[in-house]
Amino acid sequence: MERLDHLEHLDEHLVEELARVARETVRDELREQTRRRRRTAVLYATSGAAALYAGAAATPPARTTSPPPPSSR
Repeated sequence: MERLDHLEHLDEHLVEELARVARETVRDELREQTRRRRRTAVLYATSGAAALYAGAAATPPARTTSPPPPSSR
């Protein structure tokens, strides 16, 4: 009977170790996915900012017109 108790203890230890490894693996994977998404978001933001600046540089300045002279009535 002592042998079975010893095996149960080993099984508990094995289950705890497997759970720890699984948690670490999932955490690492989520961290990597977050890094990739952040990097992609930064690239899109940079691209959008560059497009705005390029569009502003290519657009001629707006013409300002002077108001019509007041009528003499």
